[in-house]
Amino acid sequence: MSCAQSHEDGFTIAEMVMVMVIMGILVLLVAFTPQHFRESSNAKKQANDTASIIRRLETAYTAQDIGSPSYPSTAELLSDIASQTRTMARTDADIFKAPGSGSSSVIAASTVSETSPAGPGSPTTSQYIYQPLRANGALCTATPSSTVATNRCIRFFFYYRDIATGDTHKLRSLHQQ
Repeated sequence: MSCAQSHEDGFTIAEMVMVMVIMGILVLLVAFTPQHFRESSNAKKQANDTASIIRRLETAYTAQDIGSPSYPSTAELLSDIASQTRTMARTDADIFKAPGSGSSSVIAASTVSETSPAGPGSPTTSQYIYQPLRANGALCTATPSSTVATNRCIRFFFYYRDIATGDTHKLRSLHQQ
C-alpha cells in the first residue's frame, strides 16, 4: 500500500499576507513620495529666489554713485519688477514669483510690524513682502531723495513663509544703518 499524498496547489495564508504587505508599502511610496519631493523642490526654489532678490537689492544699494546710497522704496521696487528696469534690469522675472504663482509675488509692506508686515496672516506661502525703512523707522514707500538723508531707505526686511514648514522667515539688509 502506498501512501498517496494529497498536494494542492495554491498560496498559503502567510504568503498572501506578505504579498499584501509589500503591495501596501509600494502603494504608500507611490502616493506620498512625489508630494514630498515637490514640496522640497519648491522650498529650495523659494529660498534660492529670495536670496537672489536680496542680492539684487544689495547690488542696487552699492551701485549708487550719486548722493547717499539708498535701497529702493516699495513704489520703486514694484515698478522696477513690473518693467524689468533700473534696480531689477537683467534679472530673471521668475525669481519674483513664489512657487506655483503665475505672476510677481512681491508685495509692499503696509505696516512696520514684524509679525504681520502686510496685515493679519501675512506673509502667506504665495507672498514675498518687502519692507524698506527710513532712519526714523517709517516705511519707505515713495521715491526717496538721495539728497535728503531722512528720506532715504536705509534698511529693509524681506519676509516669506516657507512652503515646506510654514515658518515665516525674516531676511534683513546687509546695511542696517
